[in-house]
Amino acid sequence: MAKALESYYVLDTLCLDDNQIGDDGATALAKLLEIHALISLDLSSNQIGDKGATDLAKALKSSYTLLITLNFGKNQITNIGAKALAEALESNDTLRDLYLDSNQVGDEGANALLDIMDEDHSKLDYLYLNGKTYPRNYLIRASKEIGIPFSDIIITKIPELQ
Repeated sequence: MAKALESYYVLDTLCLDDNQIGDDGATALAKLLEIHALISLDLSSNQIGDKGATDLAKALKSSYTLLITLNFGKNQITNIGAKALAEALESNDTLRDLYLDSNQVGDEGANALLDIMDEDHSKLDYLYLNGKTYPRNYLIRASKEIGIPFSDIIITKIPELQ
């Protein structure tokens, strides 16, 4: 499939949810992201682990990437993959929505992503993790109300927005 997509220069949305592409499929798609414009990518329910997440994270560092929404929900990503994504977001200025719900991301990976959301240059506005939605502006407000630094918030302990 990745081979077939090479002929498309601009592809707005690619929804590949529940296709069991695994890490190999994610790696192939990562190569495409480095050379093709894509706005939204849904890779939920695909048995993608840390290798696939890390390879896609590398693609997010590309100056060519226009990706705004990345859905990694219901995969097998752990703190390793989450930290790779956080590192990629240090130089990515397009991604706004990141879905990592129903993975195995713990506090370490969640806090790595929070650190990035606290950066002034970060464009990430919404993080979906552990079945909850965390808008950036809510996290900033919560850290002020709790009286602890933004990066010290453990995301799994913040109440969900109503």
